[in-house]
Amino acid sequence: MDQEKGKGHHAITQKATDQLFDGKSEIDGMDKETYYEKLDEGQEHADRIVGGDTWKPYWMAPDAQREHSMADPSKSGEQNLSDIRNFVAGGLESAKAAHDATTKFDGLDRDHDGFLSHDEVDQGVKSGTIDGRAASYLGQNQDSIEDLHDDESIDDLKGVSKADLQAQEMRELGAATHALEDSYSNAHMFRDTSDPSDPHAAVQGINVFNPLDEETGGAALAGAAAGAVAGLEFGPLGAVVGGVIGGLVAGGAEALLGEDAETHVKVFDEVPVDDQGQLERSSDQAAAQASAEMLKNYYDHRDDSEADADSAFTQNVDSYYQASPNGVEVYDDNDDPHWQQERDARLQEQEQEVAGYGADGGAGADPTSYAVPDDGGSCEPPVDTDSASYSYQDDSSYETSEGSSEEYTPPLDEQLYE
Repeated sequence: MDQEKGKGHHAITQKATDQLFDGKSEIDGMDKETYYEKLDEGQEHADRIVGGDTWKPYWMAPDAQREHSMADPSKSGEQNLSDIRNFVAGGLESAKAAHDATTKFDGLDRDHDGFLSHDEVDQGVKSGTIDGRAASYLGQNQDSIEDLHDDESIDDLKGVSKADLQAQEMRELGAATHALEDSYSNAHMFRDTSDPSDPHAAVQGINVFNPLDEETGGAALAGAAAGAVAGLEFGPLGAVVGGVIGGLVAGGAEALLGEDAETHVKVFDEVPVDDQGQLERSSDQAAAQASAEMLKNYYDHRDDSEADADSAFTQNVDSYYQASPNGVEVYDDNDDPHWQQERDARLQEQEQEVAGYGADGGAGADPTSYAVPDDGGSCEPPVDTDSASYSYQDDSSYETSEGSSEEYTPPLDEQLYE
């Protein structure tokens, strides 16, 4: 999903939070609005450009693809699915480690100043006050954790606070939620469509993100040639530099602004909402339900032992990433007729479900406002919750003609081509 304001991941995360808070007034001292802000910040952080890998194709960052429920084409479908499961469950385990460190905070804070120094953490590990994954997690991430929450001045960094640890827990939950939500977009995964609202629908295929595919590579070469010609004015070295810059600019513009990213179809990442901001697609509703279920399961088990919690997290996450009986395909070529057939069928289904589904998303969007090139490239166009509150433990009409109101539904080829 994209990060369009009021839509995309934001709308799905909001719905998931609403479902999670059904019957609850707060979680860890956060009301629903505050919780949503923290969770949404965490999931959006997973899509950051600066310091993140979300913009990198598989060949630049193969291990990062799992963070967005996408495939590394050098691995099988089952291997990719396993990697993705492990990443999401691992995010929950890391969140629990941050939580466990919070429950041990008072025992670690020997000088009672509200901050944990490196010495205090080291002493806590030696004395057994904190152990297991929580100890290693805090030791490895202490410096980065203390920068998350603005509770101290830059000139007076005293260490990690409870607020820092809670912020870190939400950051980890946000990353896991982001990956899970992505898996319900046909840009990332093809799931069984017999019931698009099913959060446990089997995974049939995983797509590949590659902004610099053959078409974009052609744009980069053309840009490089133009840059080289322009650079001749400054001699051979200028031609080389101009060619490099021209290629990067042209290729980058095509990758960032264009439609084509191998089998990652951009229009599927758009999340249509109605006038009240409610999710319109069944698959997006499934994403919200899955996220709410996963988070509820997390809070139900985060105070269990590591082994019991890990088992509960793994079992829950696996239920969202079940392989279809026919296995899991990895789609890495947008010229593949089978992939094109799947793409077109899913586009048609979404157009039938959401009136005017197109590049802008939502009802009323222009159904001809996106395009798929004829080379086969990408196109552009209930949770069971109880009433308990969770808290940290201190000890633990398109008009067809003038005057006509008949709705116009163009044929698929007219919709896909400009």
